[in-house]
Amino acid sequence: MTEDAGSTHSSLAAYRRRREKLLRSPLGGRLRAYTPRVTRNQKRLSRLEELRKAIVRGELYLNGFNRWRLQEANKGAIGWTFVDSDRIAECARIEVQAALRESGNIRIIEVDEANAKESLAQLRGGGDRPDLIVIRRDWVQFPESHPAIDNLLDSGKERGCVMHIIAAIGNCSISAEKLHREARQRHSFESNPLVRPLPPTSKIERRFGESLIKAGLNPKPQTAVANYFLDFAVYSKSGGLPLRLDIEVDGRHWHEELPGQRRRSDNRRDLVLQRLGWRPIRFWTDEIEQDELKCIRRIQYELSADKSAEFTKKLEEKNGT
Repeated sequence: MTEDAGSTHSSLAAYRRRREKLLRSPLGGRLRAYTPRVTRNQKRLSRLEELRKAIVRGELYLNGFNRWRLQEANKGAIGWTFVDSDRIAECARIEVQAALRESGNIRIIEVDEANAKESLAQLRGGGDRPDLIVIRRDWVQFPESHPAIDNLLDSGKERGCVMHIIAAIGNCSISAEKLHREARQRHSFESNPLVRPLPPTSKIERRFGESLIKAGLNPKPQTAVANYFLDFAVYSKSGGLPLRLDIEVDGRHWHEELPGQRRRSDNRRDLVLQRLGWRPIRFWTDEIEQDELKCIRRIQYELSADKSAEFTKKLEEKNGT
């Protein structure tokens, strides 16, 4: 009698354990072995997108043995512009004027192969930190390495400076200089048609992008600028200078309601983009959902000549006072 009661109790306990295990697993455990099918092309595109974003953020570089190595993201922000060797001085002048138009009266240091050592000594001197460092690097005319420019970049990263490199990389594909390898990697990822940014994942971003295309604004989604990815980039010209708009679609829950440093990072991002000659425009998702046409009209107003003239006049009055 006792043995039968003990066996009954043990079998009942085992049954309860099996039942709880089945209840804890989804649908009785029938989905535990399910894996979604991913094609080889999807895996390749996903891998290329991860590499492209890591290079833009400064977290990935190619060492001398052609192997990928991870490094910590740089504290400073670096923007790249690739031009021909004969246009490097003109492009630097235009970028400086665009930065002054968007950021006002900021302190800018222009660096090239001739004055790199003096600029490095000025940066390390302990004075006021420059708001923008514009570096002209011409590997066509000066193919040899310049340690002063490399040290200047390292010092600027440590101090959190915003730097804009105007580069002419030339046809040389073999170089021992780390900066030249980084420039070739960035240029190949920006110019290679096989490595294209993935479309926006948010439904409202996709719908807003389609509306911008219908309005004739020709937006470029997920454009890489410095260490950031822009939701939409819109290009135009105003007064002989390039006019570049950064269109951001933000959710109030992530960018306003949640505690943390998201607002501070957004302000830092807008400041960096302005010093690189961009004009950030942010829209809340509820603004787009309620009145999408009003948002598009605001972008068109920013691109108009009257708006650019008004913007320049306000900056001149501010600098004059």
